[in-house]
Amino acid sequence: MADYDLNEIADALESRFSGVAMFKVDGVDVPLNVVSEVEGQVVPPAMVIIFDDLDWDLTFARGSDAFTFVISVLLRSADSGGGQRILRTALSTGGVGTKIKDILEQDTTLGGLVSHAVMTGTRRIGVIQYSGLEYIGADIVIEMVAQ
Repeated sequence: MADYDLNEIADALESRFSGVAMFKVDGVDVPLNVVSEVEGQVVPPAMVIIFDDLDWDLTFARGSDAFTFVISVLLRSADSGGGQRILRTALSTGGVGTKIKDILEQDTTLGGLVSHAVMTGTRRIGVIQYSGLEYIGADIVIEMVAQ
């Protein structure tokens, strides 16, 4: 039977990415500001974790459920230079511990909270509007299964 707490999963995602210095801005390592509660303003570079979709009963008798979180990565204001380069670096792979996908893949069960979590791709890349402001960023899809 699939038992899980979506708040615990969102918090685990927040913990997984919080404080990770995966970006260099003007030669200085800059950690992500990560939030699992949708807030008004964010300080870039930021990651906002949003619960997106839920499918119950993928197998009979409550055997497994699937759900999706979208993480909005917001790097710099859209009119700032260098944002595209920073974004391409963040979306690359390799250099475990310094790229978004690689960080999740270090623990795809989020400490046993889910059976499997995988980043499947992006929904948007480029200019992202968040709370009335424009940022260079991406919306990254994380699909999960709990059994």
